[in-house]
Amino acid sequence: MEETEAEAMLRGQADIWKYMFGFADSMALKCAVELRIADIIHSHAPTDHMITLSQIASHLVAPSPDITCLKRIMRLLVRRNIFAVHHPSQGGEPVYGLTYSSRWLLHDSEMSLAPMLVMENHPSLMAPWHYFSQCWIMHDWNDCDCIKILKNCRKAIPERGGKIMIVDIVLEPSGDGVLDDIRLVLI
Repeated sequence: MEETEAEAMLRGQADIWKYMFGFADSMALKCAVELRIADIIHSHAPTDHMITLSQIASHLVAPSPDITCLKRIMRLLVRRNIFAVHHPSQGGEPVYGLTYSSRWLLHDSEMSLAPMLVMENHPSLMAPWHYFSQCWIMHDWNDCDCIKILKNCRKAIPERGGKIMIVDIVLEPSGDGVLDDIRLVLI
């Protein structure tokens, strides 16, 4: 069935809204890491690794956690397949579990991405994005102009403790690798 122009326009609008609020995904993920939700599920549900939202909330180190906010965060992260949810057939509270993605958020895991996620969402690393995004800018200029841009960046950062980091990503020619979408965002 062919899509009408109105349907295509609506889908286009939905895409723009999704990108405008894309930051919410990383903020919800950061909350889950800082609250150690994956660790709570992993350690407090040893057999089936499924626990209720109230059980998660009772193990948070935060004073009097807001269960409504926690429920919203979990709903988003379940939608993104970071966590799993099971709704009991006899009713009752849904139970939450780990997925292959959320296992990467376990703090005591040898291959944890939790520290990297917290670092990447730290305010000091997010602030430069309000000024420049070097990942994209450097590729758009010749070497001489890149030097000028970097010198201006150097002037803008604090003299003590300020840094300029340049990260370059290599895309595979075929573009069908499991991490190529991530590389595309970073380049």
